[in-house]
Amino acid sequence: MAIRNQNRVIVLSIVNGGLSVTEAAARIGVGRQWVHVLLARYREHGEAGLEPHSRRPRSSPAMTDEKTRAGSSPA
Repeated sequence: MAIRNQNRVIVLSIVNGGLSVTEAAARIGVGRQWVHVLLARYREHGEAGLEPHSRRPRSSPAMTDEKTRAGSSPA
């Protein structure tokens, strides 16, 4: 099952099917915390919130800054 469909099944089984978070998590085989995250996304963004999010970091603190890469010469 595709991730998007799995997320949708989890949320709709709770919202429309009357399952508890614990029951839905056990049936699909995911953690309860993940189900709570999905429910929060669903409440905030609707079904669009169930799309997989990027796992890319928002920043890279170890990355060399532009000034250093440009090779500024010492004064």
